[in-house]
Amino acid sequence: MLLIAEVLKPQGIKGEVKVRNFLDSYADLARIKEIIINGKPAAVEKMRGDGQFAYVKIKGVDDRNAAEALRGASVYVDNSNRPPLAEGRYYVADIIGCKVVTEGGDELGFVKEILQHGSADVYIVAGRKPFMFALAGNVVTSFDITNKTITVDPSELKKVAVYED
Repeated sequence: MLLIAEVLKPQGIKGEVKVRNFLDSYADLARIKEIIINGKPAAVEKMRGDGQFAYVKIKGVDDRNAAEALRGASVYVDNSNRPPLAEGRYYVADIIGCKVVTEGGDELGFVKEILQHGSADVYIVAGRKPFMFALAGNVVTSFDITNKTITVDPSELKKVAVYED
């Protein structure tokens, strides 16, 4: 399952909820017609909004009280229903766990976590010598999501990597 949104609050009196969108765009979120909320599948009746927020009417949630019960709930989509991404874009969930190797084949560890707080994602790598690096410049030379491998240029990595003591 892929986390796609979080219910923030009820909107109005007819069961609509305001959600924070975790996908790249509202258009990606709007393509989804079946969600999983509180561990149960649910149909999306209608959706409106743009950017980071959307207003969603979920089938069976028909009044403010039912919508209030969803406050704070995480909204997921089954992996088979994930919106497709543009070439060269990847879901964070697909990158977590990937091996990080140099162009020469040296295995450095695996992606344990990705921080998304600034202009570039920061990959936290666990391994013999844990480190982190910003996804900037030409550090990553290839992503092979099928084989769960990320290849890095060692000379570029040296410029941006921060190692734990």
